[in-house]
Amino acid sequence: MAKWIKICSEGVYGTRPFRVSGEGPANVIIEGFKEVEVSWSSADYRFTKKGNILYAFMLRYPANLVAVLTSLLPTEMVRSVRVLGEGAVPFE
Repeated sequence: MAKWIKICSEGVYGTRPFRVSGEGPANVIIEGFKEVEVSWSSADYRFTKKGNILYAFMLRYPANLVAVLTSLLPTEMVRSVRVLGEGAVPFE
């Protein structure tokens, strides 16, 4: 967890909720202080934002190395994409 937070902290601290909290097929069930184990897929994301930057946390690494977000509206234009700790990646 310490390695992850060192890389991803800018997407956690000082952020605000995005228009939607996440997307994907996984269903999280929380009963009191107990959370049922979830089988995440690479289609499961959680979102935060800071200013005009959207942070999309993919909950399982994709075998095909492709990430697809479906929650963005046509008016929410993407100018660049980068992987925290790695740098810019191609997108369409």
